[in-house]
Amino acid sequence: MLKNKSGFSAKKRKELAFYIAILALPITQVLVFYFYVNINSFILAFQSFNGTSYEFTGFDNFKAVFTLDHSIFNLFDYGTAIKNSGIAWLTGLITSSIPALFFSYYIYKNHIGSSFFRIIL
Repeated sequence: MLKNKSGFSAKKRKELAFYIAILALPITQVLVFYFYVNINSFILAFQSFNGTSYEFTGFDNFKAVFTLDHSIFNLFDYGTAIKNSGIAWLTGLITSSIPALFFSYYIYKNHIGSSFFRIIL
C-alpha cells in the first residue's frame, strides 16, 4: 500500500474521514444544544432586557424572585396552574392510556398483525 507523508494509507484516510463525518453532527448538536444553551441560560440569569438590549443586573433577578411581594408566590396563580395540570393529566390519561390498554389486549388475543406489533413494539 502506498503511504503519504502523514503515514496513513489511502484506505485509512477514507475511514478516518468517514468517522469524522459520522461524528460531526452529534458532536455539533451536543455543543450547540447542550453546552451553548446551558451557558447562555446561566449568563441570562444575571441580565435583564431593557427593550433594545441586555444589561448586566447582578443578583437583582434572584432578589426579585425570592422576595415575598413578587408574583411567583401568588397563590391564585398556583391554583390556576394546579387546575391546568389536572386537566392536562386527565386528557393525557384518556387519550393515551386507555387506547394503549385496548391495543395491548388486541396483541394479547393474537389477532391479525399482533406478531408484527410485538416485534415492532
